[in-house]
Amino acid sequence: MSVHQSNKNSLPDSEFIPGDITFLVPGNSCRLLDIRRTPGVIEAYFEDSAMFRWRIMDFEDKGKYWDLPAEDIVRFQFTRDSKRLDNRTAGDITSAVNRYQATISIEATAKP
Repeated sequence: MSVHQSNKNSLPDSEFIPGDITFLVPGNSCRLLDIRRTPGVIEAYFEDSAMFRWRIMDFEDKGKYWDLPAEDIVRFQFTRDSKRLDNRTAGDITSAVNRYQATISIEATAKP
């Protein structure tokens, strides 16, 4: 017996489409690509950090949420009727992701 809940009547992966930036629309239903295919919903996108909130809709963590970087949207799959962002908004999010992924170097000097 597993300590984690699951749904053995869950639809097969073939009924869903892979996640990408265009699906970062609040209200879109999706599921995590974990062994249980944990269902949830995109609750919000945060422009200031290029992160999104995913609310868990079933199992023992129902009602809890994760705040994740926008690029992690590929860890989810979406229902076929999911709404999509327009190209400009999706491009803005992609640009923000690229900005936050930039490597920076901070030079330090030793104190005398």
